[in-house]
Amino acid sequence: MEQLYEDVASYTLNLSDDDVLQITDFTALEPIYPHWYRAMNTMDMASE
Repeated sequence: MEQLYEDVASYTLNLSDDDVLQITDFTALEPIYPHWYRAMNTMDMASE
């Protein structure tokens, strides 16, 4: 029952925009092979 009270209490947690941004940045997944490779080549082409 204690877990339920903790879960309900966390529902009312208020985060600032900066907190949300930090969490989002920290938990962002790294791109996997085809995506990072394409992005790297696209950036090279755009600079020419």
